[in-house]
Amino acid sequence: MSKKNGFVFQFLYVIAWIVFIGLCIETGVLLYNYIRVLLNPDKGFVFIGKFDLESIRGSDGAYYHSLFHFGLAVNALKAYLFYMIIKLMDKLDMVKPFSQEMATRIRNISNHTFAIGIVSVIAHQYARHLHHRDFDIEFGTFKADANAFLVMAGVIFVIAKIFERGLELQSDNDLTI
Repeated sequence: MSKKNGFVFQFLYVIAWIVFIGLCIETGVLLYNYIRVLLNPDKGFVFIGKFDLESIRGSDGAYYHSLFHFGLAVNALKAYLFYMIIKLMDKLDMVKPFSQEMATRIRNISNHTFAIGIVSVIAHQYARHLHHRDFDIEFGTFKADANAFLVMAGVIFVIAKIFERGLELQSDNDLTI
């Protein structure tokens, strides 16, 4: 691997760590504030992403808890996705990149990304349902997540298939030598 590629790889590794830590902090803050609001309803904020859940909390607790759990789940799943990416980058051998372990890790990342997209679609539909029931919520945040993660899952799936084919070619090449 050239120096330039090594630098880019290290830069992306640092960025992955920064995003992972940021998502962990954001998930922790959401969880902390959720517990704080449960213990003392007069204090604490009830934001998920860019929208305020205060209007829902006051009128229907079940809707509030459900929507909050969707937001918390999407955030936690994103954090775990970046953890999986960091682990992939830790184990990646640039000299012989095609291994069964790497193929499995990339496939798992694809599946996990697809799961985030599906949970975001469900959350978007639920928030949309609440909006139609005259709750004042913006539900675009989940839709943006859903679209982005579903497309990303497709791209990563294609990469996983290419990687599996590379593994086959590498093993064939090892057998002929």
